[in-house]
Amino acid sequence: MPRILIVYSTTDGHTLKICQRLQQAVEPSGAQVHVVPVADADGIDLGAYRLFDRLMIRFIMLITRGPTDPRAVIEFTDWNEVEAFGRRLAQM
Repeated sequence: MPRILIVYSTTDGHTLKICQRLQQAVEPSGAQVHVVPVADADGIDLGAYRLFDRLMIRFIMLITRGPTDPRAVIEFTDWNEVEAFGRRLAQM
């Protein structure tokens, strides 16, 4: 049985949601999938989504005429693509 480790770092939980959807897409292939925060994997903190990062993303959205309201909750994730990637991963 193949084993797959998905290591993630997140601030607001969205990356975890993506990783869990990947897990759901891969597991039907018979693979054993573990989703683990990077802090538990090796004690390394990548420092996801800090003030500078948020400001840079907001700036990019401003110059590309995207949404800039930091209170807005907007879903940009293409869940069909996440699941398709998970299925391709399962075939490897």
